[in-house]
Amino acid sequence: MRLLAKLACHWNVVLGLMAVMSIPACEGSSDRLRVECTPRFTAASADVPSGYRSVISNHLVGASFDGSALAGGCSALLFDRDGRPGDFSASDQYRWTASMGSQSLEDAIDVYGISADGTTIIGAARVSPNPSGTRAPFEGARWTQGSGKLAFDKLPNYAYSLPTDLSADGSVVVGILATYDPFELDALSRSFRWTREAGMIEVGPLPLGIGAHAEFVSADGRVVVGLLSGDPPGASSPPRGTFVWTEGTEMLVLNELGARAVNADGTAVVGYSLLGDNGAMLWTAASGVSSIGSLPGDGSAQGVAVSADGTIVAGISRAGTQPGADRVFRWTKSTGMIDVADGIAFSVARVCMSSNGAIVVSSDAVSGYSVIWDQVRGARRRPLPEFLCVTGDGKHGIQYFAQGQSVSVGPLP
Repeated sequence: MRLLAKLACHWNVVLGLMAVMSIPACEGSSDRLRVECTPRFTAASADVPSGYRSVISNHLVGASFDGSALAGGCSALLFDRDGRPGDFSASDQYRWTASMGSQSLEDAIDVYGISADGTTIIGAARVSPNPSGTRAPFEGARWTQGSGKLAFDKLPNYAYSLPTDLSADGSVVVGILATYDPFELDALSRSFRWTREAGMIEVGPLPLGIGAHAEFVSADGRVVVGLLSGDPPGASSPPRGTFVWTEGTEMLVLNELGARAVNADGTAVVGYSLLGDNGAMLWTAASGVSSIGSLPGDGSAQGVAVSADGTIVAGISRAGTQPGADRVFRWTKSTGMIDVADGIAFSVARVCMSSNGAIVVSSDAVSGYSVIWDQVRGARRRPLPEFLCVTGDGKHGIQYFAQGQSVSVGPLP
């Protein structure tokens, strides 16, 4: 699920991983730009209680199409003398540009994404402490440079609104509505689409007894794609299908497919199989759902990225369930599925592809290297942390996570 994958990189989980995964700040070359924690964070994190040590991380959540604007945050987690994690001592969210550096969002929102044009950030804002001791209610919010934070009005009967994606210009936001827990996909989950003109509307109608998590919106904001479930609250099982919804039309349900990515105009969705076919799955508006298979000798695969025109898919092919059994593929109808990770199986942490499908970048935090593939030079390895992802325009590599005050962005080699 895209939302949970995003939130697995959010502060509680990321900082728990820091004890076992160490990705240092990028030394890099002179043409790479450092993305530093904000002065506000640096000042707040300097005070470490006696008997504790502080481990700082900088984590990017998203980038604009050309990498000129980034959104992320820094956190400091306390560890006691025995290495047990304690509380957060400081955190701060930021928007970064080369001209302005890291601009603090002043606790306005927890950042979940940034628009392709770099103007708009989405996230969640805490409403108030919850006296019952359960998760405090929060509401979705949208932040822009000129207007600051704009919270979304929740629909009646929902305690939470959680944004998950936004259109290229930031004018359309989609996300999740929940009464109990927005992080659980179950029969009570609902989805929303928000625009400044119309406000928040519920995506639907849904099939009887089915809940939905909106995970993606097309670049133009017209098409919403998400996951479906009929599980009771608190249950944990795979999604029951994928929905494709456009306002004014009947919701399309894809029972065979668990969505991982959507193309620019919403006419192609890629992901994994839900009905026994272990190949990567592709849906197009023209041809419906089909399996595009896996790499030779592998038992399963899933698509995780798709080109803007929907004709090129990148993803992960697996020989088994053990760590180190992943390979990275690129697929087109004419070439079929090819290995783009130098023929090496490893534990894939991230797969990114440029918007035109010409560049694929994959990374493995365990082995400590990334593989960059393009149509001219083929595959080439680079040590982490420099190239964990590629921008949509294919021109820049982004370091998404580091222990320390800075990550980096710069030209791909």
